[in-house]
Amino acid sequence: MTWIVFVALFKVPVTSTFCSANGAGFFRPVGRTLAERIKALAGIMRELGYESVPVDSPKEKLPAIEATNCVFHSLAQRYPEVCHFDLAMMSKVVGRDVIHDECMVRGGHVCRFKFKERG
Repeated sequence: MTWIVFVALFKVPVTSTFCSANGAGFFRPVGRTLAERIKALAGIMRELGYESVPVDSPKEKLPAIEATNCVFHSLAQRYPEVCHFDLAMMSKVVGRDVIHDECMVRGGHVCRFKFKERG
C-alpha cells in the first residue's frame, strides 16, 4: 500500500494539493508558505505510519521533521537507497531539496529531515 501512495505523490502538483493516504482521489491543500508545507508534510507522514513531528529550531529558518520510526526500517537496513523514496516525496511536497540530517539506519536516534531555503 505504501508503495502505491508514493507513486501517486509524484503525479500531484506540489504547490496546492497532495494525495492523502486516506484514499485515492482525495486531495487537500498543504499550505502556502514553506513552513506550512513542512508542518503539513509531518502530518501526512503520520498518516503513512511515521511517528513524525515538525521541529522548530532557533538556529534554522525552516522547521525540520523528526521521525522516531521508519516504515521502511528493515528494508532500509538492507537497501539504504530506499530512503531516497522518502526524500523524493518530501522534496516534491515541500518544493525544496531535503537534507537527511540524521538517520536511524546510519545509527541515529531519529530520522531528521531539514529543508533547504532555496531549490
